Amino acid sequence: MLSCKQATSLASDYLEDELPFLQRLGMRIHLARCSHCAEFLSGLREANELVYEQAGAAARPDPDFLNRLRSSVSAHLQKDKSMTDPLEPGAEASNEPLIAGVDDPVDERVRRIFDDIREKEGFVPNLFRAYAHQPDVLEYNWAREKSLLYGGILDESFKSAIVVVVSSDNHCDYCVHHHRAALLSSGFSCAEIEMLVSDPENTRFSDREKALLALARQANLDPHRPADLLLARVRAEGASDAEIIEAMSVMELYSSWNKFLDVMRIPLESDVC
Repeated sequence: MLSCKQATSLASDYLEDELPFLQRLGMRIHLARCSHCAEFLSGLREANELVYEQAGAAARPDPDFLNRLRSSVSAHLQKDKSMTDPLEPGAEASNEPLIAGVDDPVDERVRRIFDDIREKEGFVPNLFRAYAHQPDVLEYNWAREKSLLYGGILDESFKSAIVVVVSSDNHCDYCVHHHRAALLSSGFSCAEIEMLVSDPENTRFSDREKALLALARQANLDPHRPADLLLARVRAEGASDAEIIEAMSVMELYSSWNKFLDVMRIPLESDVC
């Protein structure tokens, strides 16, 4: 999840299209939700265009000059208290995890669950290593993941798409990374994955799946908003009640995991970074 301070520091690279996929995606989500940063980026873009205009179409200003200009604009705008993220403390928060994962479980039930996870996923994600401190919670969460993501009636790639969209909206890089990788391995391109968040109606999914995705997304972002029209669309596209429940359950599961992962600062596994 990008803070306003991080977003403004990345603004120049964003305008130059030099950010990697996840940072670019994070910027787009942040700008969609933060009018102050969107205004800052607009001002920075106008400053760039003005400099190019003054220099003439044939001459590109010196890159060092541009960087100094951008830094000056950024420093000036960040003096404005309205640019300060009200949820962000004055000091940078630590990135250290708040709970260590269980690497070598003593509990026989935990070892058995870890073996089952490895069989399905190839490794034990740090999320489940954290849950392993409470075997009942680990068993419950793995059972839900196993039944929803590896079972059910909806296509597995579509469910990963729900996870990417919901987790992007919730700023959970951990879940975005894992399910972006799942989509890439299923044949999706980086551009297609980015479009899931920015323009889901123009993705490769069927009209029925697009309707289910829109329902799940609204339920995550604004659960108190009436969903009658979205449900009517979902049913008009031929989705069954079982499919509606399954899509909503994927949203519900990962929405809760997003919060747990971010609050406890569970790190992404080093071997999948």
